[in-house]
Amino acid sequence: MLERPTPTPAELRRRRYRARRAKRRMCVTIELGEIELEFLVRAIWLGRDEDGDRRKVGDAVTRMLAYTARLELK
Repeated sequence: MLERPTPTPAELRRRRYRARRAKRRMCVTIELGEIELEFLVRAIWLGRDEDGDRRKVGDAVTRMLAYTARLELK
């Protein structure tokens, strides 16, 4: 049996993109400053020690928006 070649990083990115698109999700780039990060910390969406971690900041923004959207759509 033939082995499949290991997918390239570009192919893996395309697969993730297609999977997100199929779920009607997307990634966006946003710029946050000190004020926005402080808001996330004070509102308890983000831990004080996490404000330098891009993934944790992104997760906090996603959680905050999802929570707010659910409140607005009720």
